[in-house]
Amino acid sequence: MVGTSFDRAFSNHQGLSIAVPHADNILMITPNFPPYAMAGAVRTGALARHWAAAGRQVHVLAAANPGALGVHQALEVEGITAEFLPIDREGAQAEAAPAAQPDATAKPDKPRSAPGPLRRILWDLQAMPDRYNPHWVARAADRGIAIARDTSPSLVYSSGPPNSAHIAAAKIKAVTGLPWISEQRDVWINNPYTSHHWLTEIFNTRLARRILPAANAFVGVTRSAVGELQQHFDAPVCLAYNGFDRQDFVPETDSVEAPTAYDPERLTLIHAGVIYAGHRDPRPLFAAIALLPREQAAKIRVLFFHDEYDYVTQLAKEHDVLGSVEFRALVPREEILALERRVDVLIICRSHEAKTAGVIPGKLFEYIGARRPMLAMGSERGETVEIIRDHGFGLASNDPQAIADQLLQWLEQKAAHCGRIPDLPEAPTHNFVRSLQFKKIDALIDQMLGRKAPQPETERAVA
Repeated sequence: MVGTSFDRAFSNHQGLSIAVPHADNILMITPNFPPYAMAGAVRTGALARHWAAAGRQVHVLAAANPGALGVHQALEVEGITAEFLPIDREGAQAEAAPAAQPDATAKPDKPRSAPGPLRRILWDLQAMPDRYNPHWVARAADRGIAIARDTSPSLVYSSGPPNSAHIAAAKIKAVTGLPWISEQRDVWINNPYTSHHWLTEIFNTRLARRILPAANAFVGVTRSAVGELQQHFDAPVCLAYNGFDRQDFVPETDSVEAPTAYDPERLTLIHAGVIYAGHRDPRPLFAAIALLPREQAAKIRVLFFHDEYDYVTQLAKEHDVLGSVEFRALVPREEILALERRVDVLIICRSHEAKTAGVIPGKLFEYIGARRPMLAMGSERGETVEIIRDHGFGLASNDPQAIADQLLQWLEQKAAHCGRIPDLPEAPTHNFVRSLQFKKIDALIDQMLGRKAPQPETERAVA
């Protein structure tokens, strides 16, 4: 079934003639692109900006997903042309206006119960590998082929998930013959966070194994992802971390005075990402707060922007610390970045499952740029923990007593520095600047196109 639909997509493009590729043109395929991008999908817009700043013309084919509005601002950058294609069957175009923001003090709306296994299987079968296939994929492939005919890009660059981006890119390559780089922000095969039932995962893997071998090169965002890609494919694989952009924090880090403390009286911790019930677990923090004397516990506040199926609420009730836990509705990314600079501690929750040890949450690098101490819980193995511990970015532990002791230390630091814990040193952040990571992708592109590849900037020694 997959093969039939894949082959049928090319029937209208036989005999297509592509002009000589233009070395400075890139056709980017990614459903997640500002302003239609989920909270964690920062990389795609940042990469397009990086290329445009280098003088390249970037044509982006993305998805008009109304559910992803309200977090990122649209990019109005010279050199970037973005088209947002409908994802539904009828093809109705969504309004490209910012979504109204809910009350910041209200708890975010969410389903009250998780879907049952049968419903999950049916959902997976209807949308394989994701909801963007087949309607958005067909539109992206057709439009991409037309763009290739008109502008002669030098290559196709897909970024997923959603993995439908890779399907569309494979179709474009099959018709145009353009080289294709597949960037996997989460690996498609053996994704540790997959929600597929084992039966539908078989079909999902078969689809990936049919599509991805056509790629000329791959980009992975962690060492484990690179190893996974190298295991399954013969093409070159480049490691380029997500990194952070100094410009996101320049107004604060370059100022003489530090930002105003979010709450000078209470130690404020935030989890700025998404909580996946049963996978990302703040339980050790709640247990640590419960160990503190009542007077000290009253000085702790923990902010969350997501609570899937009331998971966080139930855990806080179990530990009798609900008075220290608050919920906020999702806000635009600019507000989150400013908040990360003002609060005291940034929380990372990771799964305990061994298969997720190599996953690096996208927020880690953003937190590094904010230069606030981190508290990481979950798996105590893998690149995330190594980066935090090796560079002095904070505490990685599941021991409630160790966390409680650290909370008391942070409270003392806060009191000794006029209500705000001092920023972490800047030097250890140098290796994680996004532009340095993206230069590795540039070198891969030059290598693939047969140009002399400039050497990426040498990573600076860390103090």
